[in-house]
Amino acid sequence: MKISLILIVFAFEFILFSNAKSGEEQFALVQFIHNSSDSRLEKVDIYANGTLIADNIEFQSATNYMYLLANTEYHFSINHNTSIGFTDQVLAVNSFPLFKPYGEYVIIINGVGLGDFNLGSKDRNIALNLSIFNGIKGDVFPEVIELNLYHGVTDAPSFDIYDNKNKSLVSSNLKYDNAMGWKTIKDINSEIKISENLDIFSQYGIFNIPFSEFKGKSLFLITSGFLTPDDEPDGNKERGFESYAVTSDGTVILLDLVSSVDRNLSESSNLYPNPSSNMIEIVLKDAFSKSYNIYNNNSELMLSNLFENQSKIKINTSQLTSGKYFIIIETDKGQVFKSFLISK
Repeated sequence: MKISLILIVFAFEFILFSNAKSGEEQFALVQFIHNSSDSRLEKVDIYANGTLIADNIEFQSATNYMYLLANTEYHFSINHNTSIGFTDQVLAVNSFPLFKPYGEYVIIINGVGLGDFNLGSKDRNIALNLSIFNGIKGDVFPEVIELNLYHGVTDAPSFDIYDNKNKSLVSSNLKYDNAMGWKTIKDINSEIKISENLDIFSQYGIFNIPFSEFKGKSLFLITSGFLTPDDEPDGNKERGFESYAVTSDGTVILLDLVSSVDRNLSESSNLYPNPSSNMIEIVLKDAFSKSYNIYNNNSELMLSNLFENQSKIKINTSQLTSGKYFIIIETDKGQVFKSFLISK
């Protein structure tokens, strides 16, 4: 049954392409990206008005742009990859406004798929769904990257995006299942820092964008997975926080994680007294320190020191004036982030 449906897809796309070229129909270009971090849905099928258009699309993979008729009402269904038809093993159904003639769209599969999991107090919908965004197809000006970034991290309600090299804010308060919009990136040494909303130091991760590799291209950057793998359904703990780039031809490249803060390690570590005046102590749980940096509220480095193989760190803060500070501790298990107040 699957083989015959695939043949129908090829015929379907050929008809769409032929009609568009002959002037009988107008078309839009649509790309699908599978970003559902539910490890039970490693592969899915996508049907459009009952026709299979993407078969066995894997997690963190994308289709090429495909031709779909413009000004036509579409109902898309996400089905388990073992489905034998559009009514079999349906996971989610979405309908979208009519595609504009010659429009370019990216449709992202995101969320948790089997309807038996939620994040409680997060006050947002994380059910499996399809979300649509404007796409850019093909090459752009040769010395830049056209970049959009999508927030698909299931257990992060919102975050900020920074140009880490220039210490500038790219997008603020980007909410889950939203994209920041297309921006032009010119810096050959591009690093994107993704942080907790309105807190530049509480970084979720810093990712390197290999500019020379992507120069002259449009990229959809997708953030994926769980900040805390314990949040994953069924306790699989297989989907860590990641980011990957998708090009218009469906190529997917996982971005290098330059650094990240271990949220579990940070939460289990203690800093006291807080507020403090002349001394703070940090107690690490199941980790040993390597070094630390302390920054003020203006992102300026105030104190820095090697502090190797210690589970308890005492730091003299007598030279710091009253205000809010941030400490990032490098350990053998990852980075620990804490904020604290100095009061004198």
